[in-house]
Amino acid sequence: MCQPRHTPTHLHWLTRFHRDYFIGFAAVYLFSLFVRWGKSFKHGFHHRASFEVLADRMLKITIPSHVAHAPGQHFFFRFLNTGVHSWTSHPFTVASVSASGQMEIFARVGRGITERLASIAGDKDASVPVLLDGPYGGVGGEVGIYDRVLLIGGGSGEPSHAKFRQRSLTSLTPKADPLFLRLHAT
Repeated sequence: MCQPRHTPTHLHWLTRFHRDYFIGFAAVYLFSLFVRWGKSFKHGFHHRASFEVLADRMLKITIPSHVAHAPGQHFFFRFLNTGVHSWTSHPFTVASVSASGQMEIFARVGRGITERLASIAGDKDASVPVLLDGPYGGVGGEVGIYDRVLLIGGGSGEPSHAKFRQRSLTSLTPKADPLFLRLHAT
């Protein structure tokens, strides 16, 4: 005779407990995915990225765009036509100001997406369609209202500091003293 399967009470509670957390996680994840894809659709599908390999395995990514951004903010980029990497988004920090009409991103070439993009950089006329998701983060307000500003950064983060300093110097108030005592770059 076949006995019905009975789950012990403590395991039944554990299963319900995990199901509730899974449902909560799935709801939050799907909402965030919807918002991120919404931002990509808002920015459009017309952006194209070009690449240039610089000294010390640095990669310069240039994207002509009038999407509002500031140095230090980051975007999630989805580079299309890059094989398996087309399905993933990659965070990069912007190093340019919006007024320039283009985004400039600097990244050190490693493995994965930056290596793939560096291989595309060999062809001078090559450009890749890219979807933009952002901007996120950044420094709130203008730092030109402060008497002193300390910026700490190095490596591939230094270009965003250089553009940030450039933007800050143009927005200084009359009472501020544009004095940079030392600049150390690594």
